[in-house]
Amino acid sequence: MDVSKDELKQYGDQILVQKVSTKIADSRTVKQAVILAMDGYVDDQGEHKGRLNRQETQIFVPNDYVAKETAKYNNLLFGVSINPNRKDALQRL
Repeated sequence: MDVSKDELKQYGDQILVQKVSTKIADSRTVKQAVILAMDGYVDDQGEHKGRLNRQETQIFVPNDYVAKETAKYNNLLFGVSINPNRKDALQRL
């Protein structure tokens, strides 16, 4: 994606979503795209079982963020990500 460091500093991650939307709008064949959230590492053992472990998480793109950003564009769809090890995975679903 053609995003500069300066654009990221000025506009934040929102510029990435905007540029994907623009690329989709310019496409002759693709009308919509799913933007996926990415849940983090969730412990499955010990006292922290079922909780997000930010230290062990390498990439985390929260559902709330993706839902909010994709709602701004009619050609982007929200793709949820729920780690099944979360204590509240079913409620989140």
